[in-house]
Amino acid sequence: MVDKFPLVPIENDTHFTKAHAILVELAGKEKMTRGESQYFDVLSKLTGEYEDIHYPIKPVSPREALSYILEQSGLSQGQMGKIMGCRQGRVSEILAGVRELSKQQIARLSAHFKVSTDLFLPKQVKRTASFSRQRFA
Repeated sequence: MVDKFPLVPIENDTHFTKAHAILVELAGKEKMTRGESQYFDVLSKLTGEYEDIHYPIKPVSPREALSYILEQSGLSQGQMGKIMGCRQGRVSEILAGVRELSKQQIARLSAHFKVSTDLFLPKQVKRTASFSRQRFA
């Protein structure tokens, strides 16, 4: 695989598209060899780094996540309240930004909708240094 597509940082969209195609090909295999699995992991990281820089996804607040799930599921605020273990009024307060989700509500939402608890936790500001080759050329 390395001969077909060397494991180097992704530099442009064409390179990214080729890397993605290889990932899809490998993911479609019923069983990967150990080498293919390791190659897949590294290539996934490389494509992820490229996406993070060139196609960043805006983080959503816990309130936005709850609102989206409510909308997509077609549940009423009362039904969501039953899932969360609270009354409909509390769901309304959370959606309005008056109240925050409790740890128990986060755990219930995560279990019911089979999503990570991280989706409902306030986001911390991450400070990362990103360097490009151009800076050092």
